[in-house]
Amino acid sequence: METEPNNNLDQAKTKLVAKTQNGVLCGHVEIQKYDSPPGVEKQNVVKLENLEPYVKSMSECGGFAEQCEMLKTGPLKTSEAGKRPGNKLKNRYSDLLPYDDSRVILQKVKNDPDSDYINASYIDGYNKPKAYICTQGPLDKTIIDFWRMIWQENVCKIVMISNIIENGKKKCDVYWPEAITRYGDITVSLLSEQVFVDYTIRTFHCYKSGKSHSRQLRQYHYTTWPDHTVPPYPLSIVMMLKCMKRYQRNSTAPIVMHCSAGVGRSGTAILLDASLDMIKSEGKVDVLGTLYKMRQQRNIVENCEQYTFVYRALIDYHFGDVTSNTTQGIILYYNKLRMMDNDTKKTGLQTQFEALSKLTPPLSEEKCISALKSENKSKNRSLDILPSEAGRPILKSGTAFTYINAVYVNGYGRADSYVVTQYPLPETINDFWQLVYDVESSVIVALNDFDVNDETSPVPWPESGTTYRGNFRIDHIFMKPSNGGCIRRFKLRKMDGDQKARKIRQYHLKGCKNNELSHPATENFVCMLSKVGRWQHKSRYKPVIVMCFNGCTMSGFYCAASFIRDQIRDQGIVDIFEAVRTVRSNRPSFVQTVNQYRWLYEVGCALISSKRSRC
Repeated sequence: METEPNNNLDQAKTKLVAKTQNGVLCGHVEIQKYDSPPGVEKQNVVKLENLEPYVKSMSECGGFAEQCEMLKTGPLKTSEAGKRPGNKLKNRYSDLLPYDDSRVILQKVKNDPDSDYINASYIDGYNKPKAYICTQGPLDKTIIDFWRMIWQENVCKIVMISNIIENGKKKCDVYWPEAITRYGDITVSLLSEQVFVDYTIRTFHCYKSGKSHSRQLRQYHYTTWPDHTVPPYPLSIVMMLKCMKRYQRNSTAPIVMHCSAGVGRSGTAILLDASLDMIKSEGKVDVLGTLYKMRQQRNIVENCEQYTFVYRALIDYHFGDVTSNTTQGIILYYNKLRMMDNDTKKTGLQTQFEALSKLTPPLSEEKCISALKSENKSKNRSLDILPSEAGRPILKSGTAFTYINAVYVNGYGRADSYVVTQYPLPETINDFWQLVYDVESSVIVALNDFDVNDETSPVPWPESGTTYRGNFRIDHIFMKPSNGGCIRRFKLRKMDGDQKARKIRQYHLKGCKNNELSHPATENFVCMLSKVGRWQHKSRYKPVIVMCFNGCTMSGFYCAASFIRDQIRDQGIVDIFEAVRTVRSNRPSFVQTVNQYRWLYEVGCALISSKRSRC
């Protein structure tokens, strides 16, 4: 069906260009402007080399706001299917319906005349018709329809850009299984789940009753994009989209994208993805024209902030500091970061570190309520290093729930890989062993020396023989020296139960003084990382207890370095910036100085060199 020209768009563009000089918008940036074939919109195409000055000029003069005004908002076409009585309850929002001429039509179910409807629209991509399906977040009553659509359209990639609950309101129903679930005649099982700082990747296996073949697909769930606005770190959504495109790259099936309404966040991601494709192919981009065409198929992109965000993301990806590097390129990249910028008088390391501080602000007191209760204050070594309510483990001691200054920390692709805690105070030693028991850890990493003259830091484990701590018995099995430290083995048994004693292995790296930012030899640190990594694998990735004197200075560094170790192993890439962002989620004070940040780069380079050797 041929699209009618949008006279309002043409008139507005003429008006906008008329107030400038020879087609140059708000500055001295050359924009290719040409007439399209009859029945199609005018276009503004910006060459990649002109994109930065173009965005700067448009931002300064309000040009993006004027562009957004050109595009008519609200329904452009009929949506009669969504208004039918049998379909009304299938819409999450009654005023956001798919157009009749671009909606996804499901194969009808016998004896159900309305079973061909789902609130979903085909959207063309860059030089690819029906490249995307933009849809609402499934309702409980439409989950079966959603999976019917996934099977019918042979979909292998789903992009979800919302959380289930946001600001106390349900934005989407959980439409995937924790293990295996049947949705109508389609059975879906969860194969794997990888959790990253901004998104989660889930891999599913599904098959349909009566079919001889099965399929595998992935869901890319972006979790840090607030409703009606934009993410704070544009590069992260770009990198997720790039990751998504690499999966089953030869597939010609549509990519399903949804948020809550299937308009704002998902529409912005679709516009961004198509713009990235155009730049890759032609070296130029037409965000305005692309959005105009897409809006003939669904009323996507809610506001000017989301529209402008697409440009910001393109700038960050093509001209900004892309912190992810291959193992072959990281040393050259690190050397570049160490150089001083003549304009800012800062090194690249300083600039990155300052950007991290903006993305990971300190926790407010409101987020640390339990830590600041009168009965718990004395259990913290420092009131500047506290756990948040959302990120702390809650200990269960008998019938009472007990506080401990500890936080969960995500690893590379794994949620809660580590539990970071401070060296126990005399009154919290029993709580420490309760923590080890509750999280089912079999590995402890200790990162500071113990000062025998410090009465606030008693050694919590036996150096020989047996020690009783609260409800637990700890038996010392052996101790042996190891590259700048030692390895100990213990048995942990709960006294009031008949459970089998647990074997605990401890890696104690020495040479780090309490509350000091000095660090041990890189070679020793890397060797310990390798040994702990192998033991983590053997223990089926139960959480590792990571401890230093204050639960921050060395522990955060260790968790970030472990992230880098696993990233190199699994993907062959190094992203120090992403590693620190990840570990700071529950404790923003991790990696406290530029010097520690620099040392992470050195550890990353050393990890690559050590891959050929075995500690």
